[in-house]
Amino acid sequence: AWLCLEFSICRFADRHGHIDTGQLQAALQQALDSADQLFDHLYWRDRAQRSDAISNRRIGFDLRGIGDLVLLRGADPADIRCLSYLDRLIASVHECLWSRSHGLANERGLLPALAERDPSRNPGLADQRHSWQSRWQAALSSVAVRHRNLLIMSPYSVMPQGGAGDRRDF
Repeated sequence: AWLCLEFSICRFADRHGHIDTGQLQAALQQALDSADQLFDHLYWRDRAQRSDAISNRRIGFDLRGIGDLVLLRGADPADIRCLSYLDRLIASVHECLWSRSHGLANERGLLPALAERDPSRNPGLADQRHSWQSRWQAALSSVAVRHRNLLIMSPYSVMPQGGAGDRRDF
């Protein structure tokens, strides 16, 4: 049970391939907020899908346009500097989404699959329940999220939209 949203990184680039990171991050955060609200109103026909949707809240941002961005930048995709730039860019997209999901977990509740894993709920730990609850709450306050997955990519997203064409072009 997934809610997938496609987005092209090139929508946030100028004609030279420079990304407006502020605009990109604002759009990602706003889109995740909207997707999170929409998720609660989706109809899942199958009982297993419904159960998975409730427990895992899988929202996937399908990153597109990486190859097109390389072309806009006039970069060589075989150059380690180009690969390092793309690695940092994609990591920042991932971090933005996870950070916002963490914020939404604090505002609207955490991922139910995480809540179900609370070790203090184990009846065999009655003597240590308070200690486990404290540890669990500390861990959740720093890393809890509201969604699973968040960033998905197709191998085709690294190719320019018009195809690879001349190998020197990409």
